[in-house]
Amino acid sequence: MIQRDFPYETVNTFLRSCTDAFMPKTVQRLLRAEGVRIDVQEVTDFLDGHPSVFFLSGGRYITRAGIFTNACFSIKPQRFEIESGILIIGHRCMPFADPEMLPHELSFTFSGMTIRKKCIEIASDDVLDMYRLFGEEYVPQFLGLDPGNEDRDFARNDFEIPNRIFLTVCDMRALYKKWDFSYGDRLSARLLNWNEGLIEILPVKEMRSHIFESTEENDVRERWYEHLENALISAIEKYGPCQSIEEQLACTFVDNTDVLCIPGCGSLDEYLGRTKKIVFAEYGVETRLWKKGEECTASSWRDRFESGIDVSETLYGEIGIPLPEFMVDAYILDSLYRKDKGIRDVFKRIIPSSFVLEEWQLKTFLLHLETKYVILSETYNRFTDFNKGEVRSRALKLYSALVKLICDLDSCGLPADLFPQQDLVVLSQLFAHTGHLVEALLYQENLSDKDLSAALASLEGMTFSFEDIEEILVSVMENKKKDAFSIVK
Repeated sequence: MIQRDFPYETVNTFLRSCTDAFMPKTVQRLLRAEGVRIDVQEVTDFLDGHPSVFFLSGGRYITRAGIFTNACFSIKPQRFEIESGILIIGHRCMPFADPEMLPHELSFTFSGMTIRKKCIEIASDDVLDMYRLFGEEYVPQFLGLDPGNEDRDFARNDFEIPNRIFLTVCDMRALYKKWDFSYGDRLSARLLNWNEGLIEILPVKEMRSHIFESTEENDVRERWYEHLENALISAIEKYGPCQSIEEQLACTFVDNTDVLCIPGCGSLDEYLGRTKKIVFAEYGVETRLWKKGEECTASSWRDRFESGIDVSETLYGEIGIPLPEFMVDAYILDSLYRKDKGIRDVFKRIIPSSFVLEEWQLKTFLLHLETKYVILSETYNRFTDFNKGEVRSRALKLYSALVKLICDLDSCGLPADLFPQQDLVVLSQLFAHTGHLVEALLYQENLSDKDLSAALASLEGMTFSFEDIEEILVSVMENKKKDAFSIVK
């Protein structure tokens, strides 16, 4: 059980820079040196749920920084990039770079010199394929977050990407000229510093005089494509859809670093352009890599729902609902924004009407709400909260509806395989996305009108998706209830 005063910042700082395998006791000793006394099991629980930490044999762990620092990967620039003297970053450093860093935040070097970036106007059709590993559904957001588009609000047009956009790219004109770089050549890349997103690149010339010539370099690359295909299929079978395509790829490469993270490797883009066995597949409202001809589903919607929630940071023990503490704060702030009369109004929005609390749970939760309400109301300023208050209120309305449907499904007694699997996946995704949105509204300061507009557009889309699946899932529950009764003559 992770306590609420767990030193997250200190441990995360360690994990971002640690490149060697380590034991939970290593972290415990680090914390003790900082004056923090903590049980080793609590450290282990934290590491087991951390997205940037992987378990090794013998109770050891290793971070993404440890796996991918000095790992090699490959980028093959397209013809128009070479002619324009640029390199588009996009998803090309996935899964090696920190997934929390945006493409324009990564830095590239050659011979110790940092490669300059510049902003250009470009046809959107030329760049979309270089962002698709983020998931087709997220491409507009990634493009919209590029500094070149900070004055443009894609959300106003339902995230429809305009024909031409601005994009931050690496200025490669001088280097392409220096290297006599031409189409067919590639860049060998190596991650130097995971925490800082620093990547070294070197030119690799195409040695074949014609496409039918076989060279040792091409033979190595062909074997790499075979290894990647086998590794991807194994990862899909072992890990399933994961939380994203990026996580699918991270698991694939972590399990096969010896054959995939090598000099002379090919690129993910080239592999995806030639494979006959792996496709981009719909997974609820998202996209995943999957085996061609098979439906992309989780083994259990409940497993997916529960695995995405760390109940140690929630009120699960008190009320039986995995409600994060930040969500309680959000509901209270929403109550203050709405000028409710008191905590009973907050309680009604948090706890579904169909969910019954025992007397001790009710008293415990109401006391918790009252304590938090007093603390937050003392510093609440409706004037400064007004801009994002309405967005937060809409998000919480959707979140409450999602929790109610999840509780209804949980209590109906029907096995998950009686429900449409994709609709169950969408439900778990909407639950996670809405929670992340509320958290962002709660903690991110100085949200711009563009940010709030994007949040509203996202909420509108998620609400439509929820209404669609709610009708289907409720219909299944009602029909099965009818089937459970028979007329007695």
